[in-house]
Amino acid sequence: MNYIKNMLIILVAPFMLGCANDNSVFLTKIKNADTLKSTIISNKSSILSVPVDLEISGNNLCFFDWQSDKRMHILDINTKELKSTIDNGKGPNEMLQVGNIQSLTENIVMVYDIITRKQIVYDISKAECYEKGMINGIGNETIHMFDSLILCRGVYHDSRFKLVKNDSVLHRYRSFPTLGEVHDDTSVMCIGYRVDIDICKSKKLFATIVEETEIIEAYKIENNEIIKLWGLEYTMKPFRKRKVGESGSSVALSSEAFGFKGIAVTNERIYCLHSEKTYKELKNYSSYGDNLLIYNWEGKLEKIYKLDNLAYRITVSPDGKHLYTTAIIDDDIKILKYNLNL
Repeated sequence: MNYIKNMLIILVAPFMLGCANDNSVFLTKIKNADTLKSTIISNKSSILSVPVDLEISGNNLCFFDWQSDKRMHILDINTKELKSTIDNGKGPNEMLQVGNIQSLTENIVMVYDIITRKQIVYDISKAECYEKGMINGIGNETIHMFDSLILCRGVYHDSRFKLVKNDSVLHRYRSFPTLGEVHDDTSVMCIGYRVDIDICKSKKLFATIVEETEIIEAYKIENNEIIKLWGLEYTMKPFRKRKVGESGSSVALSSEAFGFKGIAVTNERIYCLHSEKTYKELKNYSSYGDNLLIYNWEGKLEKIYKLDNLAYRITVSPDGKHLYTTAIIDDDIKILKYNLNL
């Protein structure tokens, strides 16, 4: 028995040491990263409630709001004028719970409702919207349009993707096979929290992160199939555990670092919001991060920046020159802009 234990230690130890060293190098890079300074481009907190899922369309920054009477806000980046649209409700051109916003063309965005499963297309220049239709089937939190193809992602921490065309499922793909909950007699184990996604429509690429872990993956769509390009995980975190029936999130452990918080992509790069801080350190801002990790589509980490404020969601201009975030400053909601220099 001792012989077997010793052999396991000999085999596993170099691997675990390698993970520790890689993690140490990664954390050192974060510690030595250059700090980006922001400028405030909107602070109308009387209009904003919980702005999330930022999306750029033309000269406009679009985001949805879970808690206000209006489900979408549109900020003109040049004039700083902020408008609100799409009423909360079940009626025509109304929405209950927005899953995501996608820019289809300049000044035209698509908004998807998780509950009613309908799509609303909004023309920013004309201030007009119309219902595009419904997505058949349940359990889709986000949808993304690749022209005639639709990429659907499962609800919450469900990591299943479906590729749909004309209401027919062409391909199913399950990423992160350990994601989700595993029940036994004493505990519930959960790795990850919410799968976040952004797409590069022109190249039929998309990238995902698992929030509150350090898992990131990139994919392409080819011949009506979802194909994994690469995946990374920086640390070997233990499963988060809580007793069956215990209330609260199974990921809210004060001793663990929180990892990725959000993602945005361009034709050339993948941008990830990240935090190396623990739940205890972040306190009431556990969904926020202040590290910006920038990868290329081959999976190489090109640059790390430290942001001057904790950010909640991010988006990047198509040319990759500007980063936009929602942030809390002095307990007030702000929209921030950062200049990127790569």
